[in-house]
Amino acid sequence: MNPESYPFLKEPTEITKQNWSDDVPPLLSIVNNTYNHENFISEAIEGFLMQKTTFKVEILVHDDASTDKTAAIIREYEKKYPKLILPIYQTTNQYSQGISPNLEYQLPRVRGKYIALCEGDDYWTDPLKLQKQVDFLERNQDYSMCAGRVKYFHQELHEMKDDYNVRQFDSETEGLEVNLENLFNPYIIRTCTLLYRTEYMNVEEIIKYKYFKDIFLFSILLSKGKGFVFNDLHGVYRKHLGGVWTNATKLNQLQADVNTLTEMDEYFSHNVKSIIEFRRARIEQLQIEKKKINKNTSLKIVLKRFLIKLKIGK
Repeated sequence: MNPESYPFLKEPTEITKQNWSDDVPPLLSIVNNTYNHENFISEAIEGFLMQKTTFKVEILVHDDASTDKTAAIIREYEKKYPKLILPIYQTTNQYSQGISPNLEYQLPRVRGKYIALCEGDDYWTDPLKLQKQVDFLERNQDYSMCAGRVKYFHQELHEMKDDYNVRQFDSETEGLEVNLENLFNPYIIRTCTLLYRTEYMNVEEIIKYKYFKDIFLFSILLSKGKGFVFNDLHGVYRKHLGGVWTNATKLNQLQADVNTLTEMDEYFSHNVKSIIEFRRARIEQLQIEKKKINKNTSLKIVLKRFLIKLKIGK
């Protein structure tokens, strides 16, 4: 079968109830990376399985050698839906060795024309999310990607909050267009709702970059076409103490941003104004944060010396 000859159903149908022959290629690949998400992974997978589409979907799960029950939970789903859920179970953690699970393992096995991303600790809430997004990109060939709004769930506080940029969306608008120049202001793309054209992701081109992150991916996609963020709630981004980004200090977050933005600037040969300006702003914030830490460290040293003298004096 010609890879471009994707058959479609007449009506959106829950993907667990679809019956495709093995020679039919998936139109869309869900890419899910997980590590020690035993309390969250079921919610993520259920969000995939509830999707109603008119096209074939594959679910690519990568477990990065979890030390909890994450892999066991995935195996149960794999056993129940062997044609839908296609996992990789690592025995050694790849991320800790500086290896990107997405670039090394996930993207090379993608078969879909489109890719949808969602980490193991986030989840989708709209059963028609994929259908809406694919329909949009099928109709609008000049767009390379689309996403949707999210809510934030603070795990330890058991608190659900609106997206920080909800005010950017007018209640009557269908969504907002995103391009390279307005990517950072306002920053409204959320990775757990992202769907993009597979053809625009060249793994060989980007694997050499050490600090490749989501924002780098967005910029590459937006250099290929326009982006669109729906004014619809598509999912939930979970903040918890086990999260890599949430758990990082402000200093480490800023340094990571500067590292990524520096590589992005190099990738675009210093020709994208928004990247240059945002990198400059992050460098300034990083310098301020370093001065603040040095000042606090100096105060602690002075206080420690004072207490030691006070103790000797007694």
